[in-house]
Amino acid sequence: MTFTGFLLLSISILVPQMRAASSWIWHAEDPPQEAPNDPRYFRYTFELPSSIQSAVLKMSSDNAGTAYLNGKQVGQCRDWQRPMEVTVSSQVESGLNVLAIRANNQGGLAGLVAELRVKTKEGLQSTFSTGSAWRSSEETQEAWMETSFDDAAWAEVAVIATLGDAPWGNVFQAPAATPAESLTVAPGFEVERLLSAQRGQGSWIAMTFDAQGRLIVSPQSDQDPMLRITLQDDSVPQVDAFEESKVRHAMGLLYAHDSLYINGHGPQGTGLYRWIDRNQDDQWSDDESLFLKAIRGEGEHGYHGLRLGPDGMIYMMNGNHTAVPEKIATQSPHQHYREDHLLPRQWDANGHASGVLAPGGYIARTDPEGQHWELLLAGFRNAYDFDFNADGEMFTYDSDMEWDWGTPWYRPTRVLHCVVGGEYGWRSGTSKWPEYYPDSLPATLNIGIGSPTGVCFGTGASFPERYQKALYIMDWSYGRILAVHLSPRGASYVAAKEPFVQGRPLNVSDMAIGPDGALYFIVGGRGTQSGLYRVTYTGQEPIPSASLKTSKGLDARLLRHRLESFHGKEDPKAIAFAWPHLRSPDRWIRYAARIAVESQPVAQWQKKALEENHPQGALMALLAMARVGEKNR
Repeated sequence: MTFTGFLLLSISILVPQMRAASSWIWHAEDPPQEAPNDPRYFRYTFELPSSIQSAVLKMSSDNAGTAYLNGKQVGQCRDWQRPMEVTVSSQVESGLNVLAIRANNQGGLAGLVAELRVKTKEGLQSTFSTGSAWRSSEETQEAWMETSFDDAAWAEVAVIATLGDAPWGNVFQAPAATPAESLTVAPGFEVERLLSAQRGQGSWIAMTFDAQGRLIVSPQSDQDPMLRITLQDDSVPQVDAFEESKVRHAMGLLYAHDSLYINGHGPQGTGLYRWIDRNQDDQWSDDESLFLKAIRGEGEHGYHGLRLGPDGMIYMMNGNHTAVPEKIATQSPHQHYREDHLLPRQWDANGHASGVLAPGGYIARTDPEGQHWELLLAGFRNAYDFDFNADGEMFTYDSDMEWDWGTPWYRPTRVLHCVVGGEYGWRSGTSKWPEYYPDSLPATLNIGIGSPTGVCFGTGASFPERYQKALYIMDWSYGRILAVHLSPRGASYVAAKEPFVQGRPLNVSDMAIGPDGALYFIVGGRGTQSGLYRVTYTGQEPIPSASLKTSKGLDARLLRHRLESFHGKEDPKAIAFAWPHLRSPDRWIRYAARIAVESQPVAQWQKKALEENHPQGALMALLAMARVGEKNR
């Protein structure tokens, strides 16, 4: 046969199939809306030329299915929203072929869709897909998936919908995150979309970089394994799944001390895990994971972010539905927290956080081995993440209660300066503390309505100086990253914000500065489409490499730190040192001084408190007595 004749024969075999649209089908004798849960069997025969170069089969079955090609099992679909896709080039044959599928419904509407895309060595392409030409049966028969089987007695199928139509949509279309071209970014910056999560890779909520500059990403699910993403120059990043590990659904990830720390779910329950690659095989298995601390709190108000502190310690943030971990040090800086109502409380009318008491969301600290734990500060509603600036100061972005909008006790989302021993006043229902309460600390910046997620400083970024110093905060609901510019004032800071990245939809969930100096961020959560983006600076401003520490306000911050060193500990020097600072005009200094005094036995300073004649000092001293003194004295 001449080449022209062979090509014409190939075209005669393939061209008719190119006209068929993929359809959702099912056994015609079943009720379409309430098909039985018994398996149904489907077949389709077709012919191929001898010059097939490649063949790829996609299949989705509502609810599950197993595919056979010429009698051999080639793949399974266990969830219709996660179609099977497999290369079957070695399974197809010249001449007659049969694609057979065993499909199962699990209640409600049933459907099956499949596409086999083939390509010849001459470049011809065609798709063989589910449609009216398929046959089906209620019962299995010997060799039903073989080409030799005679299916003349099988029934014609019912066509339910065209691929792309409701209720299933186009399950074969590759998922894609929001295009970078549709995003708005600050002048001088550029944003790229590097990767879109594909089916089976989950909806991403947490990320960190490992020692080799690879991203570790966690989906928001116990069914989806954590991922390792290797960035590659001028090509799509490589994605590897930790399929063997059951440590999943992390909301906090941190690579430190040659280990990966995970605040998430695992074989031993919810809590802090530490993975150490002891056998140096660069693979993660659960027998290399240590369970450091159980955390009692689930859902989006449960366990949260992790950070490495300037002191080399591991810092953990948890939401307001999370209990303080057991065996917290008795000398922890944050103590003596109570509800402290001036007016009777009204619990939320919808029942949210009913019965949840102080301390609310908190930050705890532990050593790298997870042996010694301290409660550092508390009073957040549901801050998700936090970070340290170049001065070693800690900041977070706390959430509002959207059902409180318009009420006197509503508190907007807000940036908080997180100091040792700090109290930020969240109490459930109508009992949130106003910012003017002297035994709490105020917001650095009120943002407004929103849904706080990831937080990071620009330290290490190849950005202009003010963007290197900026605190970046994420708002999941409104699809934006804000740059918060901090200025020292006294022992704390004031701030202003500017939009940095915005988009719709852009469900931003976490971010980090990469080893190349770019800001990387992910989108996802609550089942939304995930993606990985990179922000780089392309403007003309110089990129400083000097230290980002600031001398402005340094003396006040050092004084506050000295006072904080007494928090939670008895020290004979504490009262003499701290007492004069109860009179300080700086709210942050007198707050730290009061906690230092409260940490000492009341008998040592009660008389001083009653004799204090400085108005501000007397108020602070009497407040300390009210908080820690005996009720009958």
